[in-house]
Amino acid sequence: MVGNEMDAQDLAQSILLKAFLNISKFEGRSSFSTWVYAITYNSCINFIKSRRRKDHITDEFDEKHDKTIENVDEEIENKRIFEVELEQLKFLLDKIKPEDKMLLLMKYQDNLSIDQIAKELDLTNSAVKMRLLRARGRVQKLREKHFSVNS
Repeated sequence: MVGNEMDAQDLAQSILLKAFLNISKFEGRSSFSTWVYAITYNSCINFIKSRRRKDHITDEFDEKHDKTIENVDEEIENKRIFEVELEQLKFLLDKIKPEDKMLLLMKYQDNLSIDQIAKELDLTNSAVKMRLLRARGRVQKLREKHFSVNS
């Protein structure tokens, strides 16, 4: 998620230390692995954001250009995501915002439900669904742009 192995190793060490030091704050409302996952997610996002600030990197997709899309068949969008070959998918995921990437990974790699994602990110279910919809849309647009495919 962070783009290179050295940063990933440093973050892993930092995350484990953070979890160890905050173990007393674990309340058992979720599984322990989910709690550690939330720490990992937040640490990675914070790391990427701080690195972007330092490097003055701007996002290709500006949130103000997002359009609300209604009545989209979620199953068709899910199928499109999975049609992308693994190498293409990795390439595409590296091109989107880290928040979108993590959300898609939580849903499709970690098989978390909308309810679980909403709870972990402190969002409503409808907000998670909309963010997933937008993230899938961004991946599809990039796929069409980079790999000459039609919707």
